[in-house]
This record gives sequence, structure tokens and C-alpha cells, in this order.
Amino acid sequence: MQNWVGSRRKFLDLSGRSILGALTLPYFAPQLGSPVHGQGFAYPAPRDPDLKALLPKVGNVDDLLPMARQLVSVPPRKWAVLPSYGIESGQKALLIVDSSFDRMVLDAITRALREKGILADQLVRDARAGQYGGRAFDTAPPPPEWQITNWAAGRTPEDSMRPWFSDFAIQQGYRLVVEGMGGPVATQKEFSHERFYNQWTSAERFAFFAGYPYKLREMIEFKTMEILWKTTRVRITDPEGTDISYSLYPELWSLLQERELRPKIYGGHEWGYPQMVVLDKSDAEGVIAGTISHVAPFPRILVRLKQHQVVEVEGGGAYGDAWRDLLQQYKNVHWPNYPRPGYSYLIEAAIGTDPWALPGTWWTAAIRRSGVLHFGFGVDSRAKSFIDFVKSKKVMGGHAPHIHAYFPTFQAQTSDGKTVKVIDKGRLTVLDHPEVRAEAAKYGDPDKLLTELWIPAMPGINFQGDYQKDYAADPARWIRQWNLRLEGKA
Repeated sequence: MQNWVGSRRKFLDLSGRSILGALTLPYFAPQLGSPVHGQGFAYPAPRDPDLKALLPKVGNVDDLLPMARQLVSVPPRKWAVLPSYGIESGQKALLIVDSSFDRMVLDAITRALREKGILADQLVRDARAGQYGGRAFDTAPPPPEWQITNWAAGRTPEDSMRPWFSDFAIQQGYRLVVEGMGGPVATQKEFSHERFYNQWTSAERFAFFAGYPYKLREMIEFKTMEILWKTTRVRITDPEGTDISYSLYPELWSLLQERELRPKIYGGHEWGYPQMVVLDKSDAEGVIAGTISHVAPFPRILVRLKQHQVVEVEGGGAYGDAWRDLLQQYKNVHWPNYPRPGYSYLIEAAIGTDPWALPGTWWTAAIRRSGVLHFGFGVDSRAKSFIDFVKSKKVMGGHAPHIHAYFPTFQAQTSDGKTVKVIDKGRLTVLDHPEVRAEAAKYGDPDKLLTELWIPAMPGINFQGDYQKDYAADPARWIRQWNLRLEGKA
């Protein structure tokens, strides 16, 4: 490990024009004499914000009201990753939290709703303290390498998406229910089910992260999708080993909306490949490699695809073993809306759009960060024929296997003959678009608002060391030591 210094850099001075006020971002950075090269290419140096120094001081609920008012001014967006709580005056809202949730955040959102003429109730559930926070890095083991997080065999999407409070919410006439952490969730027919963002674990974190300008987020999302809607061919590479190409056909977008009920702009989680839609002519070919899923890190895995389907899984430890078992178990099952029998089609390549998104303890929750790409594999659909098949055959559905890419280059060939880099070595390129920068200038310094707060440290890619020996063979060990170093414990 290199020696570390806490380098205070004032690149969040928003000149008083943003609801965030003037901020300073201290961050930890390794002492490097020159850029580190991965496979012949320089990648951005590691960056970890020092949150203790970064977050503003909060004295009372009034300090949080500007952020809460912005939050409740945004109408709920179906399947959006980032929260939006705006409903009409006179309607009812219910906020459900764990007893460890910061009460000032709860009260600020409630007050902002009531200011709009919304009848807002609170429900605080008595639960184990600390449920919404992580344990110290030196005591917390990583979660199991493999978890099936989607439906169990025979369950339908409606089963998995129906919240426990649905009957009560419908009976009481709530139009909005805010419950749980993270996202996304489906908007129910009778009410909107939203969540608290997983970066709001304290009043100070809420004051910082909930204040990011919503209109700026919207423009980043739109400018990203504006390219993808006219893309015909994609190539994605990554220094961990990914090299894959596929076509984007126009009918994928119509099926995404009409059959899968997904919006064309999916806030914070944009469609590098339209989720759950595979055609007979879908043609993804190549390899996808990585070391982290939504659940935990694992030894480097590499999957090979032919005709849009995983045909081989190499490495991955227990994660790879479970994936290989899935391929074997379901090799003769032919799900509706898929061209051939077998599990593990490429059904997702989602692009994060939030420069200020931070990871979880094991770098697993960083998929919203701008320029981070995550691949999802499986067989999934909201079509009735698919749901009936899963239920009657009692087979698995969903896209549990995931692989994250933190330094991807996403190159798009568009219908007008241009070649555009949507992501360049982990940097979402629309962050440098003149219109995006002009929008950011309305709230402060564009360089500060459009700078990623977090960039992971991977030996051999953007940090000294050997990628395979120091990192890829046991990523959990590397991440643990990295986090302990950040905390001054190693």
C-alpha cells in the first residue's frame, strides 16, 4: 500500500447559487508520480471523498428543508432509480422508516410535503439499530459470493413487487408511500412506491446528496439517451478484460416500452442495452469480465457470449460455480420471448449517470455513478406469456447474475454514420457536453458539479501493483484493506 494524504481541494465552491451552498471537498488520493497504465492505457487515479470533512453541518430540520422541497417538487417517475416524491395537493403520503433512520430527514421530507398541501403521515417501525448503516470494515465480512436476488421458482413479477404494506396503503387511500432504501421499485397501480436514497443515512448526507440539482440530472440522462436512441452498433471494452459488440435494433425500444413497461429514460440507470428484450437476430458476441456484482466481490470471472447468450463461464470462485450450475440446470428450458433454450442471455447493459454516487462497503452499490456500467444476465420479462410460463413450469426467472465495469469505454456507431464514445475510460462523456455544462453553471462551477466523487483503486489499472495477484484473485481482501486504510486503521 502507498502512503496516503488527505488532499483538501476546494472544487465544490458553488458560489452560493446552489441550494447546497458553498462546500469544500476533501478527498484521499494516493501519492503517484505519474499516471498508472493498464494494458497500455492511462485510467483516472483513485478518488475517495473524506465524508467527515465533506458533509455540511446540520443544526436542525430547517437546514434540510431546501433539499426536501426540491425532492417533493419532482413528480414520481415510474421505475426511476433516483427518488422523486411530488404528488398533488390534497393527496395522502405515508413515510415508513426503520427506528434507526435519521429523524431530522424524516421530519424535513414530511414538512416539505405538508407545505404543498399533502396529508403526510409517518410510520416508524421499531427495529434493530443500525439497519440502514454498515458495520466497521474491520469486523464486517463480505456477504456471500452468490445470492439469487430475483424471483424464486414459480413466483411471478407481481408477487415479488407487491409490497407488504399494499393492502393498508390502498385501504387508507395513500397516493405515495416512501419505504425502504435504494431502488428502483415499480409504481403500483393504486399508489407510487418510492424509496429513500441509500446515500441519505444521516442528516448531513441528506443535506449534501439530496441537494444535487434535479434539472441537471435530467439533462445528463436525456443527453446520454439521445445518443443511444440513434445507435445501431455498440462496442464495449474494459481493462478487466471485457470486449463485446452488439447491435441496437429500433424495435428493441418499442418492445422495451410496450411489452416490458419500461420508460425510455430510466433515471440514473440508462439503457446501454434495452433491458429484458432479446430478438431472434440479437447478436452480442465477445467476452465480459469483472470482479463485482450487486451483492459482493468475487475472484475475476469471464463469460463468453455467442448470439447474445452466455456459452461459457470461466473462474469466479463460488459465484462462477453457481452460474455454471444455472447454465447446466436450465440448458434445455426454452422461455417465451427468447430465441433458444438456455439461461443467461445478455439482457442488460446499464449506464450510471450520477457523478456524486458513492459505493457501498464492498463497492457494490456504485452502479448509479456516472460512467459505471453493469451487465445483467438471465431470462426475464413482464409479458404475460413469460409470467405464465414461470409460474406453471416453476422455473427461475430474472437476471440475478451481474458483472460491473468501472473503467469501460462504450463506443456507439450511430445511424447518421458517426462514432461516439458514450463512456471513455469510465468517464460519461455527456458530462463535458456544452449544454450540460451550461445547465450546471446555473447552480455553480460546472467542473465541481460534474466531477465524480469516487473512483475505485485497482492495481495494474489505475494504481501500482499486479492486477491478478494483488486484486483480481481476491478482490474482497483488497477492498477491505483499502477501506481500512481510508479509516486510518491500516
